[in-house]
Amino acid sequence: MKPVYVSHSAYQSFVLQQLRQHYSGGILVLVNSDWPLILRCLITDLSFTATYLRDYYDLRETDGDMRISPEGIPICPIGKKMHRNGYEKKRKRHKWICPLQRGTENLCSKPCTTAKHGRTFHISCKDNPRLFPETPRDSEKWKLIYKRRTTVERSNKREKIDYKLESGRHRSTKMWYIRTYGIIMCQHIDAWYVHQEEKLKELRNLVNLPVA
Repeated sequence: MKPVYVSHSAYQSFVLQQLRQHYSGGILVLVNSDWPLILRCLITDLSFTATYLRDYYDLRETDGDMRISPEGIPICPIGKKMHRNGYEKKRKRHKWICPLQRGTENLCSKPCTTAKHGRTFHISCKDNPRLFPETPRDSEKWKLIYKRRTTVERSNKREKIDYKLESGRHRSTKMWYIRTYGIIMCQHIDAWYVHQEEKLKELRNLVNLPVA
């Protein structure tokens, strides 16, 4: 995929806006007399470079018309959720395609691209790993991983709070090991009891025999 071409005037406006936003009243203070000099440096017309670099840049419009839902799903310009179309492991990004694309036929009344296979949109996991994880949140794999996570959280709570792991005031590493192993054995006993509760009822009755 070719990089997207941005006009020189748009780039000049962007740089000037960033300078005003980040360096006014900050560490580097720019007074009013400095802005004309900065503007003069930026108004140099370099648009002729587009002619020489035309074959190396994509002149299409940017993806500024796309929105992201709270669930992390791209919304196309007409307000429809785009469809997931795989994950690129090498680039660590998700690929989304037009929801109204059927092969090479686009059923959209207002298509936003002339591409043969419709509009595509990429989301990098580096932008927001929580919102855009490598494993899609609506997949079965995600549900399985999340179940395991909740199991681990319950196990940690059982160890730290119920069996008072955090209450230990040991200085010796050996004492911490003994306390931890004892808690783990108690957790195994809990698991055995849950799976063999019916069989252990008789044993419990024998253990709780009244003393004569």
